[in-house]
Amino acid sequence: GRSAQFQTNEREEGHMKRSFVFGLFVIAIGSLALAQTTANVEQEIRQIEEQLRVAAIKSDVAVLERLLADDYTNINPNGLVRTRTEVIADVKSGAAKTTALELSNIKVRVYGDAAVLTCDATVKSQLRGQDTSGQLRRMRIFARRQGRWQAVALQQTRIAK
Repeated sequence: GRSAQFQTNEREEGHMKRSFVFGLFVIAIGSLALAQTTANVEQEIRQIEEQLRVAAIKSDVAVLERLLADDYTNINPNGLVRTRTEVIADVKSGAAKTTALELSNIKVRVYGDAAVLTCDATVKSQLRGQDTSGQLRRMRIFARRQGRWQAVALQQTRIAK
């Protein structure tokens, strides 16, 4: 009787070990998929930022309309707060003009359906007659809504010389 009991326990232990290993496998694959997804999102955010950079230089209103969310807020280096409507109107009228914009030290952090991009910028620009050129530190926030990423905010701060 004792050896039959021992064999049953051995079989159950073997099953538990296999279940445990399978569980670890599922967790590892899930983590890998999540890491891959995060890397893909980071790349997508970098691509959107590049499209916005080019659109700023080319005054491409169509790109801005597509990539800036309806509730977008822009805070420029001089502290001026503008809505999406105001940003687009300034570009259309020529009141906002960017002639050069170089980004460096780009970092993206993803938080589910939100992402934060930080970078340094060297910009030559003007807005409503004021020079907004210089060395800037930027933070842009993105949100994923209905499966697509859009910029919801941009804060720019002048880097002290």
